[in-house]
Amino acid sequence: MTLTSMLRAGMFIMTTVFVGAVGAQSFEDVGEISEVRLGEGLIEVNEQLYSLPMSTLLDGRAAIVQLQPGYQIGFSGTVGSPYSVIKSVYLYPESVLRVRRGEDANAGEQP
Repeated sequence: MTLTSMLRAGMFIMTTVFVGAVGAQSFEDVGEISEVRLGEGLIEVNEQLYSLPMSTLLDGRAAIVQLQPGYQIGFSGTVGSPYSVIKSVYLYPESVLRVRRGEDANAGEQP
């Protein structure tokens, strides 16, 4: 293999890796959890199911085992099929207190 062909092969590989990395679409959102399916690794937020793997941590522990319906979260991840995958989670502490007190998140809103 000549130096020129090795350089071409290297450029092809670098281009392929770069295009693959750029092709991964990311997302971020905020919403209230309506369902946690621990056994399936899924949560429902804003009427959409997301994959939440055990590797996604919140305060050093698996996020999915700490979340409950009614909690408000900010989250981001990568678009996927059949479910987009959450890679990062922020838990709004006020929502945890509200859920623990048994308050309805919409109690103060006017119809």
